[in-house]
Amino acid sequence: RAAQRLNEQRKREVKNGTYRAPQHSRMTVAQYADDWCAGRKNRNSTREENILQLHVLSRAWFANLPISDVSKKHMLDLVHELQDTVSTETGRTLSAKHVANIYGLVRTMFRDARIAELIDRDPCEALPKKTISRKVTTKRLPYSLEAFAALTGNANVAADRVVLNALAFYT
Repeated sequence: RAAQRLNEQRKREVKNGTYRAPQHSRMTVAQYADDWCAGRKNRNSTREENILQLHVLSRAWFANLPISDVSKKHMLDLVHELQDTVSTETGRTLSAKHVANIYGLVRTMFRDARIAELIDRDPCEALPKKTISRKVTTKRLPYSLEAFAALTGNANVAADRVVLNALAFYT
């Protein structure tokens, strides 16, 4: 069915004179990511490039895919792999927030590829709900009585800070 719909859409585009042949259809995800990162000028661009290299482009199965062939299934597989990845710094799996941040960067990259008309569809659109969660699973423990006393009863702490610390304790 999808092939028939696509065929009908292409026929309409040809008839209306709006058909544009896909450009760079054999460009891989890694090639596009390199070009995309080189063109980014935001203050976090170096960090974002490092994140892409470490968590996304290090996966050869994903990096070597032609960008036009990336599907929602590939994105789900990437997310599931990220969720199972063990951090070299902590020895634990990546946090849900970190996975969501990595996915957000990849989603932005594919959105830009769609805008540049390098791909026909965005593989990040409409992933199943709750695939990506930003919720932090650890609860913040309240201050102990000793910590509260140290924050409010220390003579070296300015009076205005003591008041702020006491208010923070009760919120």
